[in-house]
Amino acid sequence: MGKKTAAGEKRTTTKATGVTKSATKKVVLPEKALERAAARKRPAASAQKVLERLLKRPAAAAAAATKKPSSSGKASLRVYGDSNAVGYRPPPRGTKGCFFEYAQRHFSVLPTVGKTRLTILPSDFQFLPWAQAKLSDEQPGLLSDHSLLVLGTNDITYLRKRIMEWSAEVKEAEIARLVRTHLHQVLQWIRGRTLGTIFVVEPLNEMQSKADMKALVVSAVREEVSSKAYKGKVCWLPMAWSAEDLQVLEKGPDPRHFNRRAVHAILDAAVARKPRAASGARPGVSAARGGARGPKRAMKERGRKK
Repeated sequence: MGKKTAAGEKRTTTKATGVTKSATKKVVLPEKALERAAARKRPAASAQKVLERLLKRPAAAAAAATKKPSSSGKASLRVYGDSNAVGYRPPPRGTKGCFFEYAQRHFSVLPTVGKTRLTILPSDFQFLPWAQAKLSDEQPGLLSDHSLLVLGTNDITYLRKRIMEWSAEVKEAEIARLVRTHLHQVLQWIRGRTLGTIFVVEPLNEMQSKADMKALVVSAVREEVSSKAYKGKVCWLPMAWSAEDLQVLEKGPDPRHFNRRAVHAILDAAVARKPRAASGARPGVSAARGGARGPKRAMKERGRKK
């Protein structure tokens, strides 16, 4: 015989075994029906989330790979710029490959982005369009901890010349404004590829006939780099260039290319100004030529100026 329970369950007892079997007749309430309907939709939603995670994974993995420290434990550095950045002429007279070689003592070095004749201002050799095309196929998440920019030498040379014919009648104040505008675009692009500080080297050009144009370009570059808009992420490296910093050829010094000694001085200055957390440098360590100077050296320099 069977007997119905209050829950809608019909119990039957088998005579042979004496075991009571339950045949449950489920009573589905509206709330339960909604829960089941929601449960049936969950697999699709979870599949969508899995797909989203898979699509995001390559970019996230690339960014994570660039942000983690190198195996050497050193911060990474990338150099951007003109012939002085990539090196001009082979050693011992020239500097070809010197930045890459010397920087390895302090940094994990990424390939240099540069070539000869590049400029900040519009020309057939303008840096930014060339660099953007050069790195268009590079892994999007490839970032360096710090960057070093060496530009401006060729702007000093080419202004008011055929290569920058547009500048022939342009007033100096407008040229300075254009230098700042185009340098700002360059720095913004490099900032997108740099986690830490961008070091900007004072442009070199010791051509006597270009002294006025040098003063104009260097002043504009320094003012732009010192702008508060960069929130301390862009650092000016003053070098106070002299004849001792130039490559020497048989016919005399090359006024537009610095030597290996100058490469060392630039890197020493960058290391001295590198954030302490990244470099572990002690405060007050003096750097050659434009780096942070200790009190004794500063006093000596003031004495010489007098």
